[in-house]
Amino acid sequence: MNKKIKAFLSVLLMSLSFYMMIETPYIRAMGDYVLEFIGLKSWTGNNTGTHLTIFYFTLLLIIGVILVKKYVIRDLKIKKKIVIIAFIGLNLIFILSTGLIARSIKSNSEGLLSIGIDQKYDNYMEYEFNEGRYVKFIADIKLTNYSKEDKEFYLMINNNYGKSPIGVYNSDGSKAIFKLKGKETKMLYINLDDYLIKDENLNETGYRNIAGSGYITGIIVFDNKGDKVKIDNNNFFGISLNK
Repeated sequence: MNKKIKAFLSVLLMSLSFYMMIETPYIRAMGDYVLEFIGLKSWTGNNTGTHLTIFYFTLLLIIGVILVKKYVIRDLKIKKKIVIIAFIGLNLIFILSTGLIARSIKSNSEGLLSIGIDQKYDNYMEYEFNEGRYVKFIADIKLTNYSKEDKEFYLMINNNYGKSPIGVYNSDGSKAIFKLKGKETKMLYINLDDYLIKDENLNETGYRNIAGSGYITGIIVFDNKGDKVKIDNNNFFGISLNK
């Protein structure tokens, strides 16, 4: 094999191995998907515990570095500074390409799958539940409609203290309708002055007085057409819950 081809492939292997361990705002580390595709675990738990992807691809990264030293630095006499610039440049290309491809897929997704929660923003809520109802509830959620079509939907918020998601309703008890224009990013401000908040499961589990605050990890959006999608920080593309 030509020395230049060996040199290029070794730099590519080193760069790809590093990229496979990087998480982006759009997807998990690409190495996770590769390992799971071939039947290996990417984590010791369910996206928790020890991140095994790092161990697998660190090994490949070391092999790539060894090959770069042999075929690029020794055989072609290319300076280390040039190799580092190429390494950084390739990873920037990989990351930018991932973002472009992810947004393109999202924008062409059907129905409510085109809606995404802004993972760069600290989506946040404060709550106090007392004697069967919320006496305090504030939630800020930043959403983006990646498609060109306007979207109308209802909303539920996932929570960490109850089994069921939190429903958002109008003061008359009807489901609150939220709207996003095509390509629009909007902040949703949800509070007890404008909305009625329900979580029937809290009564069933025996909670009488609970209060706290924290980041919103995910939501569920749905409409009258039967489209139902779960959107959370761990899945930019969303998960269809349609039956």
